[in-house]
Amino acid sequence: MPPILIARPGVEPVSLAEAKAHLRLEGSDEDALVAGLVSAARAFVQGTTRLCLIAQTWRIAAPGWPPGRAIALPVAPVLAVGAVRIGTAGGPVLLPETAWSLDEGADPARIVAADDAPDP
Repeated sequence: MPPILIARPGVEPVSLAEAKAHLRLEGSDEDALVAGLVSAARAFVQGTTRLCLIAQTWRIAAPGWPPGRAIALPVAPVLAVGAVRIGTAGGPVLLPETAWSLDEGADPARIVAADDAPDP
């Protein structure tokens, strides 16, 4: 399942003022257009490189623990993992942080379930 964007970046990597200065634009007639172009450029670079330029929140879903009990994270770089939940017959269950770890040294980064972590 592809990653799902939960929270978009709060800012762009290039401000409107910086973009307008680079383009030598004065006035505010084209502000909406320039802001849209900066956003589109960020999205294009992120989609092409598969690297996030600004902090954002993603949801990753997997059908279960794969062999090795490690799930590769398709979005990089990973700053933090907010929570790991597994599906059960009674609904989603939040796993304690002792039941999983973030392997930031792997390429790509991955979440590794502890041996005693429950199976989805």
